[in-house]
Amino acid sequence: IGLNVAVYPEGSGIGFAIPVKEVSATLSQMFTPELTGSLWFGARVSPGTSPLKISNVQTNSPAWTAGLRPSQQILRINGQTPGSLVEFNQSLVASPHHRAVLTVLQDEERRTLNATLIPFAQLIRDKTGLSLGDATNGAALPTDLFSGKGMAVKQVDPDSPAARAGLQAGMVLTSVDGVAANRLLDVGEALTGHNAGDVVPVTVVVTRRLGENFLNYQSSTVTLQLR
Repeated sequence: IGLNVAVYPEGSGIGFAIPVKEVSATLSQMFTPELTGSLWFGARVSPGTSPLKISNVQTNSPAWTAGLRPSQQILRINGQTPGSLVEFNQSLVASPHHRAVLTVLQDEERRTLNATLIPFAQLIRDKTGLSLGDATNGAALPTDLFSGKGMAVKQVDPDSPAARAGLQAGMVLTSVDGVAANRLLDVGEALTGHNAGDVVPVTVVVTRRLGENFLNYQSSTVTLQLR
């Protein structure tokens, strides 16, 4: 069974379809707090089931810490019954103070779980000491030299992993652990799989002015020992 996406008019109505399983997997990745709200939740929900069902949970994520596990059915979130994956995601993102109350069914037993979602900006700062923002204006990198725009380093906490590695405000972060750093989502997800003490490579670009008309871009890779 598939979802029709195109029809070849000269081929007697021959159609092209995407398998439903692939559509479901894509929807599960699209409608997440990570993508829509820059919030780390760490669980995926299977669309198209009633009640909605947890399909997988990232170890040590907010969802895992709250007690969510694969195959649990989601009965309520913040006192409401989610009618769809979209509604569930909207309720998660809108949870007051990022704290969601979930009622799940597991082995015919109802359980109430409390999940505290973590903003990626906070996660990144807690683990590295970096405060990041969009690389615009003076911090923007030329597209003919760099494939991604990167993220501007706005602030470096004293005595943090980033400070000890020599990172400074004004640099542009271009990759973390081999992942292009174009959004908080990219950086956050690159860090969620690591624990305190892990060593992660990061690449930054330093811009220096040479005279009045020239800029020099120097890229370097350093390692951070995460908190």
